[in-house]
Amino acid sequence: MASDPFRIRDHVADFDDIVADIRTRSETARAGLAVALAANPPILIADEPTAEVDADTELRLIDHFETRRRAGLTTLLATHSPALARKAGRIIRLHDGRVEND
Repeated sequence: MASDPFRIRDHVADFDDIVADIRTRSETARAGLAVALAANPPILIADEPTAEVDADTELRLIDHFETRRRAGLTTLLATHSPALARKAGRIIRLHDGRVEND
């Protein structure tokens, strides 16, 4: 178990359950992405596909999205990752739910 320098466990009775839930959600997100990528659909829509992965995995995903683009497949991504955004053919920035620039 990770260290708890701020003694969070003393203040949050269900801390371990919360951590387990977060871990489960991130694993579920990664599994969902893997299933979507394996299906290789002509149009892939992904919300924060690199949010729950380490830097090496992010680079592999970026490479995969580039491969899809070169193959003529469409990928629509919502991301906060500057590395992923730099590879986009088109960027539409949103702010407070509105298109900021296109």
